[in-house]
Order: sequence, then structure tokens, then C-alpha cells
Amino acid sequence: MRNKIIIILFELGWAVSFNFIGTLTISELVLLLTFPLYLKLSLFRQNKDLVKLAKIYLFLLTSQIVSECFVSNGLESSLKGLAITIVSFLHIMFLYRFLHGDKKLIVVLLLAQVVMMIARGPDYGAEGDIESALLGESVVWLKFYLAPLLYTLLPALAVLYYRRFIPYLFVVVGGALIVLGARSGGGQIAAAGIIVLLIQNRLFKVKNKKIGLIIAAVLGYWAYIIYIDKVLEGEITAGNASQVFDCDNPYNPFELLMRGRAEAWVGWQAFLDKPLFGHGAWAIDKTHHYAHMIAEMQDDSFHYNPTKQYYVPGHSLIIGFGVWNGVFAMVCIIFIMYYSLKRAFALLKIVDMRYQLLVVSFIIQIIWTFLFSPNSHLRQTLPIPIAIILVLYLYEKKKKQKELIN
Repeated sequence: MRNKIIIILFELGWAVSFNFIGTLTISELVLLLTFPLYLKLSLFRQNKDLVKLAKIYLFLLTSQIVSECFVSNGLESSLKGLAITIVSFLHIMFLYRFLHGDKKLIVVLLLAQVVMMIARGPDYGAEGDIESALLGESVVWLKFYLAPLLYTLLPALAVLYYRRFIPYLFVVVGGALIVLGARSGGGQIAAAGIIVLLIQNRLFKVKNKKIGLIIAAVLGYWAYIIYIDKVLEGEITAGNASQVFDCDNPYNPFELLMRGRAEAWVGWQAFLDKPLFGHGAWAIDKTHHYAHMIAEMQDDSFHYNPTKQYYVPGHSLIIGFGVWNGVFAMVCIIFIMYYSLKRAFALLKIVDMRYQLLVVSFIIQIIWTFLFSPNSHLRQTLPIPIAIILVLYLYEKKKKQKELIN
């Protein structure tokens, strides 16, 4: 009960913030002040994955410090960049410390996160409700509030009350979100449902892995074509559907992705401009060079303002850390992504059916976040799937070993 209360209060703490070298939440303050209580050597002895992860984070932090010595944009910006990495690792260790003794707390963590999201309210000042979202309005509220909330709630419900129709529910909910304007959030939910259905129909077993991947790719592209056709016919107009009309070939998903995530593509160019040490954390685009590049890619959807202060873009963890601190930081981020996915795919082979949707959702979330989410997601969003994956993998591995012995 004590650990359950700690997890719930810790998650709720992310909803309460104050200004201190940027925005700091109660949960981050707890992580920084209490780390001697949960950062135990015994945890590293029990799980070698934590040792490997700690080494990667140490290399990342070192590369950031070296970079900031050469290209700092001020002490406050440097500290904010370093804090993301430190808090991210402490967040993983905190969750691992309390989850590894009882995997039932995983559901408690996810549901507490849902309550926290409700308590914190929508990001970006978005206002709306279900009724307005169904009418094609309140798209920002749908994309940045309801879709992330459902992406956390549905896997938790799948673990608690798993039934064979649950993957179909994922597909239906995800498809509805896409139609209503939450393209990326809905796509991730629908993809999780489709992949689990393929797994349960044995299309992703070792002998049929290539066939399963081909079928998944064909189904995905078929769904994409349907979406494009509906947009071109005027049946889907919500969200960023207008980006389809800006594409030379809208049936090329990579072109649409470039329109929707222009900051990531322009961020790659920014990284190539200063690949060794980067531009420094929170670098300002003083000449608006990169802002003009985004404006050219997104046409009317990017409202360029010559009097506004723009940062050097990097709407991608991999590209973003490269933009901030250069190639060595980028490589470390890639290793964190690789190691997380390696453990997740290994877990997917041995985990119980009721956890399949959770693990697949985490795999999709990790891939999408590392490729197309800002650097700040490393501190709050990603530690949750990484910690849960490490806990579940160790638990399932030990269970399999006991079964072999018996």
C-alpha cells in the first residue's frame, strides 16, 4: 500500500510546477532531493540492463557538458539542457525501484498518470470537449489532450480487463481519432491494435515474421490511401488535413510526414551546419534562417512572425540532441532508443497476452517520440515505458527460468 501511495502522489506531482531555472515540477524536485533513497547499488547488481543504461546516460551527460563548454547559450540554458538528462535517468530509477517488487503497480502508475493528465488539463491552452471534437472543432484539444490520455488509458484497461475484442477497440478508437483530426495519436493507437491482432493470429511468429511485416505494411499503406482519398474528397477536413493538398504526391507518406514534422527535417539541416558540438541547448535562431525554411515547407500552416523569437528547431529527440550538443549526444540518444527497443521486442516474445497491447503501445511510443518529439519528452514521457519494460522483462525472464527448472 505504501508503494502504491508513493507512485500515485509522485505522478500527481507532475501536474504542479513552479519557475526555477525554467519550469520545475514537484515530481522533479522529489527526484533531485531524494535520489540517495532510491538510487541503490543493489538494483544495479540485480539487473545488468540498468548498468548499461547508466553508462549510456553518463556518456550523454558528458557529451553535453563538453559541448556546452564550447557553444553555451548562457548558464541557464546549459543547466536546463543538462537537467533533462539527469531527471530522465533519475525518473527511470525511481520508477524501477518501486515497480520491480510488484508488477501490479504498473497499472497503478498508468492510471495515476491518467489522473495527473486530467488534473493538469490540456497543454497549449487548448479548450474543448467531446461534443465539439465530434463536430470537427477543438482539434488542438483532441490532439494534445484526449489522444494522449486515451493512449495511456487504453493499455492500462487492456492489462486490467483483457478480452479478445480489446485490440479491435484500439483500431476503432484510433481510426475515429484520425478522422476527427488527431492523425499521429490515432495512428499510434490503431497501429497497436492491428499489430497485436497480427501477433495473436501468429503472423509474427519466427517463421512467418517477414510475411507478418509485409502484411502489416500493406495494411498500413492501404489505411493511409483510404485516409488520403477521404481528405481529397472533402469527407475529412479536421486537424492538419489541409497539408494533404500541399503535397505534390499526397500518396507518398514520407512527403506528408515532412509537411507535418517540418521542424524535424529542418532540424537535421541545423545539425549538419554544426555537427561536432551543436548549437547549444535552447539556441536562438537569431537570423530566422531555420524559421524561413519551416515556413517554406509548411506554406500557410506556419504563421511566420518577423518579430517573434524562434529557437533552432529539432522536433525530434535524436535530431534535437544533435542540434543542441552535436554528434556524440545524438549517438547516445540513438543507443538509448536502440536498447529500449531491444528489450521491448525481447519482452514481446515472452510476455503474457494481457500485456501485449501495453508492450506494443510502448514500442510505437518509443519510436515515435525519439523520431518526432521535442527533447523535453526524455525527462517525463519516455522514462515510464523504459522503466516498465525493464521491470516486466526481468520478471518474465525469471518466471521462464523457474518454469524450466520445475
